[in-house]
Amino acid sequence: MTDAEALLEAAWQALEDGASRRKALFHLATLASRDSEGAPRVRTLVLRRVERRPARLRFHTDTRSAKWQGLELDDRAEACFHHPDHPLQVRAAGRAVLLSQGEVWAEAWQGTPTMSRRCYCSLGAPGSPLDDPARSMPEELRDRRPTLEESEAGRDRFGVLILEIETLDILSLDSTGHRRLIAVGDALQWVHP
Repeated sequence: MTDAEALLEAAWQALEDGASRRKALFHLATLASRDSEGAPRVRTLVLRRVERRPARLRFHTDTRSAKWQGLELDDRAEACFHHPDHPLQVRAAGRAVLLSQGEVWAEAWQGTPTMSRRCYCSLGAPGSPLDDPARSMPEELRDRRPTLEESEAGRDRFGVLILEIETLDILSLDSTGHRRLIAVGDALQWVHP
């Protein structure tokens, strides 16, 4: 294994750890894309699944969100993973695939805990005006976890966002000298940090 292959493996392992453990350093990603008017937007998403071949990352989101609407118009996106306690910064750029039905979507919905499903029960779309922040949820769900049956109210608002990775940009931060590697498919190229 070359140094480049070792660095690529470390990046994949950090991503896989992020998808499997809530307290992992790469559990949260900053996703950059454009909104429906073409303006750049960034937001934080929870990493839900990682696949190496084909290279994909999976996130969950509300289908009513501006993020979803923007990605329907321009599917280009980039997810950035960095934590001050981790020596790597990993950026994954590619195309977003949005799923609001089908087998992958259904499997993701079934695997989502009721407390997470509660997010999709919100009365308004993310970013829509709200007079009282305490009233974003239906009254019966404001202070408790929904039952499985109650959580089904959010089913039609639940979306799966799959980022099909075209490029991985891995920056290894080191006081003796940073190293940066670009991975496109099986091709690896060192670049100036």
